[in-house]
Amino acid sequence: MVRAFLTEPTTIALGLDEALAAPAITSVTRTAAQEALSVIAREAATGKIVGCLIARDFNAPPPDGFEAVAAPFAPLFALLSGMEESFRARSSTPVPDGAVCVLIMAGVEEAYRGARVLGRMCARTEQVARERGFRALLAEATGAASQQAALQRLGFEVLERFGYRDFVFEGRKVFASIESVESCALIHKRL
Repeated sequence: MVRAFLTEPTTIALGLDEALAAPAITSVTRTAAQEALSVIAREAATGKIVGCLIARDFNAPPPDGFEAVAAPFAPLFALLSGMEESFRARSSTPVPDGAVCVLIMAGVEEAYRGARVLGRMCARTEQVARERGFRALLAEATGAASQQAALQRLGFEVLERFGYRDFVFEGRKVFASIESVESCALIHKRL
């Protein structure tokens, strides 16, 4: 399933492969499973996992030991942290626990793309979030496909865009090579 997460423009720009990405993705998915907001999609006939959507409470801390495995993703996490800080700054009061469910990562195996797997996973996460009292979904859509799906089919609205060519990490424009999409979108949906 790690391969499905490696097709987003940011992971391509960073040159991440399965060996580099697997420890961080495994760490996040283990913690997400405990929060019970994430979903997986399985092929009905075989039970094979074909998609995964990782979600968490906006205020949830990173998984224990995450810093030790997250180094390859440091520029991406810096971008996403800046987006989350921008979201926090929009409110005059702190975001309460249990109010905003963040869709952290979503991936669908290549052979199953276009089959609305992402939409069904989002719908299930939205249902669980509503049942648990969350008032909104938040995501950082990094690729053109995820932005299109979220905005055109899933009812999200753009709060802010963060240009890839403008983002600087440790003095370098690490995402300047991304040509498939101009920006990462901070998107939001009220529940």
